[in-house]
Amino acid sequence: MKKTLKVISILLCAVLTACNKTGATQAPPAQFTLSYADANVTVRADGDYCGTGDALAFSCVKNEYEGAQLLLTAETEVTDIELTASDLFCGSDVLAKENFDVYGENCFSITEPENADSPYAAGIYPDGLIPMAYWKAAGENRIPAGQTRGLWVTVYIPKDTPAGVYTGSFTLTAGGRTQAVPVRVQVYDYTLTDEVTMQTLFLMRSDYA
Repeated sequence: MKKTLKVISILLCAVLTACNKTGATQAPPAQFTLSYADANVTVRADGDYCGTGDALAFSCVKNEYEGAQLLLTAETEVTDIELTASDLFCGSDVLAKENFDVYGENCFSITEPENADSPYAAGIYPDGLIPMAYWKAAGENRIPAGQTRGLWVTVYIPKDTPAGVYTGSFTLTAGGRTQAVPVRVQVYDYTLTDEVTMQTLFLMRSDYA
């Protein structure tokens, strides 16, 4: 009996040792922080903007598209980033996940402003919005250590959506981590028309020619 127990103990030690060795080869989860920004905010990849609010928040009327940004600031390199939408709820009313689109922000570098009047200092700025599937396929869904990237999310509010505050969460996977991202959509009881008749004026500077 003692001999049998000794053999079992040796086997258990071997299994545990093998598990420890296997675990030691796995990379630790990436370290990053999350924050949020409105659609009208430009967040430089190398800047120190830390975002505002406690959720990915939208304020909309019916038949409108609106956007918001989820910001990831990487302490270590973050790879394999993906944000998956889910249905949101206001009581028994549902804002379906199909009404959301997720994009990765592509960036470009300005090494020297083109003229003294340029509002852009040297730095790394967000530019193109790449649909999540293409962002992943191109291997662009990563953030170098010390930089910030935004995931741009748009929502469309169908005309028949009841007014109210819709809440829930999306799922973020990044660098070996998975976490819930709180989402809030305020829908007001007003519907935009399909045709816009308001007159508009586009100003062009002469030096753009």
